[in-house]
Amino acid sequence: MLYTTRVVRLAGPVAGITAAAILLAGCNSKSATPTAQPTSSTSAGSTAATGPASPPANAPLTSLTAEQILDRAKQALVAAGSVRVRGGLSSGATALGFDVQMSTTTGAGTVRMPQGTFQAIVTETETYLKADPRFWSATLGPAAATKLAGRWLRPKVDNQSLKSIAALFRLREFGDGVLSPSGSLTKGKIKLINGQPAIAVSDSTGPADGRGTLWIATRGRPYPLRLDGGTNISQGLMFSDFGQPVRVTAPPAAEVVDEASLGN
Repeated sequence: MLYTTRVVRLAGPVAGITAAAILLAGCNSKSATPTAQPTSSTSAGSTAATGPASPPANAPLTSLTAEQILDRAKQALVAAGSVRVRGGLSSGATALGFDVQMSTTTGAGTVRMPQGTFQAIVTETETYLKADPRFWSATLGPAAATKLAGRWLRPKVDNQSLKSIAALFRLREFGDGVLSPSGSLTKGKIKLINGQPAIAVSDSTGPADGRGTLWIATRGRPYPLRLDGGTNISQGLMFSDFGQPVRVTAPPAAEVVDEASLGN
């Protein structure tokens, strides 16, 4: 279903903790069934099968279908090259506070969870994590929390959980999660989001607590501006600073602890 809470379980350095990575779509455990594509081959006396014509590039956003609007938003987000996402979502006991700036290859920011708060710096080649004692105690134990006090953790190269963490801090992966629906969509009303007119694209299937609404700008580039949760998902995520430089610098080597040295 679309616009639901996706809980990413982080293994390795943060084993046993569920980070509330609130993303859109792709949330269910079943893989989407590929849609059959019309054939384009032709033979004498036959006509190639074609799908519905794409709308003109300059067609007003409000004249498009919900699916076409979402596709325009995804293209605009990726083309922007960078974005800031901040706010929070909560569903039951699972809560997320999020303030992250990301480009297509790098990112940095802070994620707040019930178990504690962690910061991340994602460069083109490395990921670094820094967390409060409560977070490290819950994930790696008190001894590791002492060693990591005020320092950054560099997880092992073969730690597959990095893919889950880094995806929260890289634009393309984040956008693919946020803007890839698995349910049917409904086009909604227009209202002002931070002073900009925006149209709603909402989930039309699934239980109420799994729904939500993405607000997409109707003036200028069709950027996603806000993600609102469903009936049982409070708060929201705001998108801003499109195309602004994201400056990411690896922490000083003296402040970095390699995961392997912890002996976990």
